[in-house]
Amino acid sequence: MKEKLQEVIEDVKQTFGLGAYQLHQQQIFREIAGADRTSYILNLEFIPGGEAAADGHHPEGTASIDIDLHTRELKRITFSEEVNLATHEGFPASDKEAAIEWVEEMTGLEFGRQFRLLKDEELALEFEAAVDNIPVHPGGFIHIKFNNDGQLVHFSIYGVFPDESQINWEPFNLTPEKVELVADKQCKLLEIPIEEEGRWLQVYGMEEIFLSNDGATTLPMEQGTVWHSHVPVDKVLEWEKPVKSAFQTEDIDLANEVTAKEALAEVPDPALLPITAEDQTRAIEGAIHFLQQEFPDDSGKWKAAGMQRVSRYIIVVVTPAVPGHRVIERRLKLFLDQETFAVVNYMDDQALLNMLSDYRQAEPAKISRETAFEKLSNSLSARPMYVYEKQQQCYVLCGKLNCGYVVDAVTGELLPVDK
Repeated sequence: MKEKLQEVIEDVKQTFGLGAYQLHQQQIFREIAGADRTSYILNLEFIPGGEAAADGHHPEGTASIDIDLHTRELKRITFSEEVNLATHEGFPASDKEAAIEWVEEMTGLEFGRQFRLLKDEELALEFEAAVDNIPVHPGGFIHIKFNNDGQLVHFSIYGVFPDESQINWEPFNLTPEKVELVADKQCKLLEIPIEEEGRWLQVYGMEEIFLSNDGATTLPMEQGTVWHSHVPVDKVLEWEKPVKSAFQTEDIDLANEVTAKEALAEVPDPALLPITAEDQTRAIEGAIHFLQQEFPDDSGKWKAAGMQRVSRYIIVVVTPAVPGHRVIERRLKLFLDQETFAVVNYMDDQALLNMLSDYRQAEPAKISRETAFEKLSNSLSARPMYVYEKQQQCYVLCGKLNCGYVVDAVTGELLPVDK
């Protein structure tokens, strides 16, 4: 493995013109790539001239490079302080066409067929994954940045960029009539915080969802956002009596660094393990035991809304059993040891809610839902998007339902969403 690492390091130095640089440090970490693959990334940090500053601060021009250890694909490169001291002549010029050609060369992706331009700024470009210019979900992003001298100082690619073989192709068939029929059911009364006025406001708005291409079914926005191990749950958590033992918090270790031996063996990320029916049962039991300790009087007031693996843990998301209308509601994120199924730590967004506790209560709604929907119907849209469907293990064409406005439930005024 040592010889392979040295080969990769020398190749990186030559490829990116780092002959005058010295390797300062290296590490290997893993990340999940796609539905079922683990990538092993070699991070290399090169110091120009080979000497770090006396105080340990890296000098300007320090290069940090992430390279896939097995495929040799460039994942990230950044020059500190936006100073590029490399002698590499193959970096792109700071114009869109040259940058696109370079991205195609470095990634093997084809512009217009697998990625498209998302943002075009003077010294920065952002691209997103797309198939034939139709965005995908979940997808990937590419960022490029140049300094004022037109030198590349940052490149990164992350996420997934499917090709046509992973797409269930079909023409987009969602008509306005189909969209409006589904949207009618998605028009809901919500309470949103108005920070400038320190109050809650009741509005009617559209819940963003994916609508199948035939208009027959809907998919939640969470569809496909978690490639691995995600399990939707809707289970009210109940118990008969509290547990007297106190809950003991443990530090969470989400580090993804691995040894060279693990990388060479391509040991899969533990987060890729499925959550079996037995795992789900034990995770629910672990969540209930925790609530008996920390919220002993709340039996029946919470429900498990979903769970997934992250690193060495199973995370159970807990929400109020009876949801309210506010767009910001309390939520617990429980970290369970994947071996013992005991909760070892948790996150509670109560602190955020406390910041809103002094806001004035919202006035009761005076406008009917039907009236509000009529006002919103002219602003509806369904944007074509390929969404990953886990059962079919491919991307299927959907329409992303959205609306740029909400209706003030008291005055009936149309308000832009980004107001």
